[in-house]
Amino acid sequence: MRLPPALLPALITGLLVIPLVPHAVSADPVAPPAPAVRDFGNGPERNEVAADVPERAEARTAAQSEQPGIVSHDRGYPRRTRLPVLPENPADASIKLGLVPHHGIAPRLNDLQQRGDRVSAQVVGRSYGGRDLYLVTVTAPESAAETREQERIRERIENDPAAAARDRKLVRTYKAPVFVNANIHGNEWEGTDAALRVIEELATSKDPGIADLLARTRLYFNITANPDGRVSGVRQNGAGFDLNRDFVTASQPEVRAMRQIMIDAQPVTVIDLHGYVNGTLIEPTTPPHGANYELAAA
Repeated sequence: MRLPPALLPALITGLLVIPLVPHAVSADPVAPPAPAVRDFGNGPERNEVAADVPERAEARTAAQSEQPGIVSHDRGYPRRTRLPVLPENPADASIKLGLVPHHGIAPRLNDLQQRGDRVSAQVVGRSYGGRDLYLVTVTAPESAAETREQERIRERIENDPAAAARDRKLVRTYKAPVFVNANIHGNEWEGTDAALRVIEELATSKDPGIADLLARTRLYFNITANPDGRVSGVRQNGAGFDLNRDFVTASQPEVRAMRQIMIDAQPVTVIDLHGYVNGTLIEPTTPPHGANYELAAA
């Protein structure tokens, strides 16, 4: 399925042009304690050094991260969940770059939910270090019945794709799911700020093209896949794992949350926002460039 053309310019603009201005937020409830993040520097990207961590991480966060039905199909949109606001953390490493710190995300999403009827935000789990993981759904309003109908269509596509492809009515009425994943590497901050800018544009724009896009599409944004690494300014999560090397074993709560989002939403396109590099990497068209499963299988 073709990615809606109106989405790409907004994503590219949001990713490449980020205002370097700190975002002020107000303090509120108690924040989770900062985890002891181990920075393994620029050495090999293997996870053997943290091999003693998975069982402890799983026991610590299973009740919070293993939430069935992260993308609920029995409620309409918007949902307007009031996200808990955390106290300011002046040690958040993203602040020095003028980017949005982790404690600044919930206030911004709460505001966007109140500024229209397109944005729904929720906490879908916790990181290894106990930090909230935020999923934002941006789409045109839906009644509960319309949401259930979208789920029935999704099940038809999954279970009988050939018949679904022949159904012209299905093609006209299905809202294609697109998943935007951001900041899986903690010190590749830019994806989070790009996603927030795109969400704000989608939420507030009067452009008929965006209204048409949201009538035909559901956009799911994982605002920061690695809040522990974002706060500490390191690639890995609080357990010392490179989350982008954990999708086969899914030992970390952040990866399990990402996996559940994709299982529930069944996106037709996934956009994974990393950071600035010297050139653009379009996976999997580049040669292997990390100690990943692709090398183990070679």
